[in-house]
Amino acid sequence: MNNWVKKNYCHSFSSGQQFMINPSAWLFKYGFGKKQPTNSAMQRGKTSEFVTYYLMQRESKFKEHKTVEDITDWHFKRNKYAYNQDEVFNSIEIAKQFKKALQDRQLTQIQDYQGKRFVEGKEYGLEYPIVSYTDFGFKDLIVDTKATLRCPSKPSLSHVRQQCLYSKLYNKKTSILYATPKKYFYADIMQGEVEQGFNECITVFKNIENYLKICDTIEKAVMITPLNTDDYYFNTKQKEEARKQWQTIINKK
Repeated sequence: MNNWVKKNYCHSFSSGQQFMINPSAWLFKYGFGKKQPTNSAMQRGKTSEFVTYYLMQRESKFKEHKTVEDITDWHFKRNKYAYNQDEVFNSIEIAKQFKKALQDRQLTQIQDYQGKRFVEGKEYGLEYPIVSYTDFGFKDLIVDTKATLRCPSKPSLSHVRQQCLYSKLYNKKTSILYATPKKYFYADIMQGEVEQGFNECITVFKNIENYLKICDTIEKAVMITPLNTDDYYFNTKQKEEARKQWQTIINKK
């Protein structure tokens, strides 16, 4: 295995997606160990998901609970750098939509929340293992939630691909639940889509491993990977830090 990539590296949907979109962002994170801090939009997703779980678990057991407003504000404040009053409001309303969507489908018995599973990669021709992170697990179904401000009319291809990976690894049906503060959109992943989406994920994981074999040092990786800081993978501080890292290595040659 490569000796410069992040220790205990595992393939995941997010790592594969990042490598597809911006290999330099992948290198910055997994090679240099620079993870982007959670911003307010990211925290919106984490908080609305947690609040949904909290409310549904308490109500399913007929237990008292804090108001949706109080529990949302508390959870958001755990990340003081991302705290944003507008996003707190959005999280409150999105959590209500998530809860309504699940209850409309009689999905009230949550068996697993933020599940994490490791799978050996050898079965799929991989050197590194695969790790998966799921949102809501039910007896025969996984539901992945997406907290957004613009509700889609159909799921994105990348979100479908993500659920295809989980469907195969968990041997369960999967679905995607989008919600804005005003409405939600629920989409089941068709079984006929699973094999193709899963194979696309495995192909990306193999591309990453080939990249690591070619780049046996981080210096080689930097030399063949153009730096692109134009997307959301880099915040302002990280853009400058990444430029310095790339320039330092390139100027040595």
